[in-house]
Amino acid sequence: MGGTNDLLCRIRLSSLEKNMERGISHIAASLPLTIAIPPQVTRASVEAGWQSEFSYDANQEDYRTYISFLKELAQSLDVRVIDFSKVIPFDDDYYVDGVYPNEKGQELMAEAAIKVWGN
Repeated sequence: MGGTNDLLCRIRLSSLEKNMERGISHIAASLPLTIAIPPQVTRASVEAGWQSEFSYDANQEDYRTYISFLKELAQSLDVRVIDFSKVIPFDDDYYVDGVYPNEKGQELMAEAAIKVWGN
């Protein structure tokens, strides 16, 4: 799981995708791999200083595009996926700062991982 911080720092989406594809493809060629789709980022991330109000909407659009990219990459490499964006509600009650999940969010992530990986 990775890429959210890059998007919040306004790294070009095309650069992020290129780097992730190269790294993930390399790892998947030699190790069992699971791609984790990062949780969504809420507006509280602006208040916490992770991104500006000005960039929030553009970052959300890049995030949705990035999720699609990761799902397509996983399918092309025949790699398992855990979609944390579907697991954690888009609600600040599950986040410390709008970006990182709190204990409740982490519990949901653990439950999702166990379903994919087994006990």
